[in-house]
Amino acid sequence: MSVLTLSELKGRADALLLSGGKGKGKLRTSFSHSDPISNAFNGFKQRNHGYTLVQIFMSVAPYPSMHDDICTVALEKGANIVIVFLNKQVSYQGATGVNFPAIRIVNQNVLQKAPCSIGVLIDRGKVSEYTSIHLGYNMFCVTTLFFGGADDREALAYSSRIADHPGVDFSLVWIRNLRDKKLEEPEKSKDLEMVDKFQAMKDRIGFKEEVVIDTVDTMRVLRSLRGNCDLCIVGRYHVFGVGGAAAAAGEGV
Repeated sequence: MSVLTLSELKGRADALLLSGGKGKGKLRTSFSHSDPISNAFNGFKQRNHGYTLVQIFMSVAPYPSMHDDICTVALEKGANIVIVFLNKQVSYQGATGVNFPAIRIVNQNVLQKAPCSIGVLIDRGKVSEYTSIHLGYNMFCVTTLFFGGADDREALAYSSRIADHPGVDFSLVWIRNLRDKKLEEPEKSKDLEMVDKFQAMKDRIGFKEEVVIDTVDTMRVLRSLRGNCDLCIVGRYHVFGVGGAAAAAGEGV
C-alpha cells in the first residue's frame, strides 16, 4: 500500500515529492511526526505487522499540478487502484457540499489521467471511536458504478472482494446507455457475464439497473446517489469518455 499525503505549495518554491521520513529540518519533522494521516497509517502498519506493507509519500505542490504526483506514484508502484477522498460538509438542514473545491479539481484531473481504476472516498466527518468494521456493523456503504468496458470489469473484480466483508453494505448500479453503439459485441458479452455473476449475489448485495439516453440522463442518475455511499468505485476509462467517472467525483456522489 502506498500512501500519498498532499500539501499545497505556496509561493515560488519548487514542488517536492518525498518518501517517508526524508527531507530536511522542519519539513522532515513535520512529515515524520505532525501529519495525522501519516501517523494513522503508521499505526495501521504496526497493528498489521507482517501482513501489510505501507510506504508513505508526501507531495508539496500547487493544486493545478498536484495530480501529477498522484499519477506518478501510481504508475511507478504499479498500482491497481487509487483511492482519492472527497471532503463533505453537512449543514444543519442536511444539505451537503464540498469543503475544498480545489480538491474536486485535483480528483477530476486524477480521474482523467490515472493509469488505473479509481475509488472516491467520501469523508463526512469523524467516525465514532467505538464503532469498527471488525464488529460486523454495516457502517460502510460501497457503491460500484458500472458503465461497461474493461476498466469497469476490473473495478467489479475489486468490488467482489469488498462485498464479501460482513461490515460492508455493497450496491452495484449498472448504468446502460442504449443509444451508445461504440462498445463492441465481444465487450458487451463480457459485461453481461460479469453483471450476471453479481446478480446471482442479490441475497447479500444491492443491485440496480439504470437506463440512460444521454449525458443529462446520466447526471440525473449520479445525483440520485448523492449522500448514499462512503466509497464509490468506477473504472477509469470508457469508450464514451471519462465523463461518468469525472461526474461522480465532481458532483460528490
